[in-house]
Amino acid sequence: MNIYMPSKKETKQLVEYFGYHPIDYPTPKELKREGCEWNRSFGWPEGQPFSEEHKKALSESKLGVSRKSFSKTHLDNLKKSKNTKTFRKRMSEVHSNKIVTKSTRQKIRDNKTGLKHSEDAKKKISESQKGKKWWNNGKDVKFQIECPGKNWKNGRIKK
Repeated sequence: MNIYMPSKKETKQLVEYFGYHPIDYPTPKELKREGCEWNRSFGWPEGQPFSEEHKKALSESKLGVSRKSFSKTHLDNLKKSKNTKTFRKRMSEVHSNKIVTKSTRQKIRDNKTGLKHSEDAKKKISESQKGKKWWNNGKDVKFQIECPGKNWKNGRIKK
């Protein structure tokens, strides 16, 4: 558990404002009983509570305002970097070496069991598979539209 310890400056302000040391610092519930707002960014009370009118005005002033966490150029750079072949290759290598434990596999299996595809998803899957055939060369098997080469025959290999 993290315990907030105010700086010397904050301690001095608290003592001046409340008249007691931060060790005896009240909880947010106690502060609300005293009529003060709890300022989470600093972890200490600040000033008088806002009136209902002021709270409403603040709320209305923030309506429709989106908070942008990244600049436009930064977002553009992110989009570009994720679409490069080197990025995709590097991520593929990272994820291909992951070791998934049996318990993790069981959890994934349990979560996926019973899920059904929607009708739209079924149509998309059906469309993506139409026209494809199984091809084999005696060792390998491929599922694609055209014959992969001269020595390939139509059909699958029985094990």
